Parts: sequence; structure tokens; C-alpha cells
Amino acid sequence: MNESFESAKVLLSTYKDHASIVNGLWNIFQIVALAIIGLIYKEEQFRQNVRLLLLVSVGFLAFAHGNRKAIMRSQDVIFSAASELRHLGADHTIHKSLRSVLCAHRAPSSEDLTKGHWVFTTTVIAAIWAPWIITIARRKVVKAAE
Repeated sequence: MNESFESAKVLLSTYKDHASIVNGLWNIFQIVALAIIGLIYKEEQFRQNVRLLLLVSVGFLAFAHGNRKAIMRSQDVIFSAASELRHLGADHTIHKSLRSVLCAHRAPSSEDLTKGHWVFTTTVIAAIWAPWIITIARRKVVKAAE
């Protein structure tokens, strides 16, 4: 087997391993986010406790930051591996059917993934505070109507 084929095998294995890590980290993020939102929406005492909402928000932001950094470490490897796989796809010593597979590899950049992660993080923070904000707004409407 030629050197390009061996390189492709290593790169594909690296790509797959890091994609699995990224998927696992996204799953952890989603589970934690849903657990926090579920608890806030389930328990009235949590929805009305500003200190607790603030503490949960800060804790979630710290968790999200660490989670994002961990995702980005593996995403950088995935992005680089995809780039190298596309480069190997141009090698004419590799069989034509494999070249098309190698050239097809794409991965979002860490910057693009970071934007998405922060959108989800912001959405979770908004969901944490939404019940409290709605309660305050309702009180103001009722007060204004009296």
C-alpha cells in the first residue's frame, strides 16, 4: 500500500475519533441545558428566586465555556483532518473511487461552531430567566389595570 493510502487511513480514524468526542460533548451540553431548564420550569420556588436564577446562570455559563473549549479542541483536529483528506484526494496514486470520498470531507470551522454554541448558550440563559421576566411583566400589567 502506498504512503498516501496509509495517511488517509490515519486521518479518517482521527476524524472519526474526534467527531465522536464532539458529538459526546454536544450531547452533554444538551442534557445539562435541558435538566436545568426542566428544573427551573418545574419548581415554582426556583422561578421566583432571583439569586438562584443568577447562580444557575453563572454556573451554566461557566459550564458552557468549558464545554465549548473542549469541543473546539477536537473541532480544530476535525477541521485539519478534513482539509488534509481533501488534499490527499488530489493524489492520483489513490484509486479514483477513494479520491472522491476523500475530497468530500468537510467540517465547520471552530469559529462557526463557536457562534452556534453561543447561540444555544444564550437561548438557555433566556429560557432560565423567561419565567421570572414573564411573572414581573404580568405583575406590571395587573398593577396598571387596577
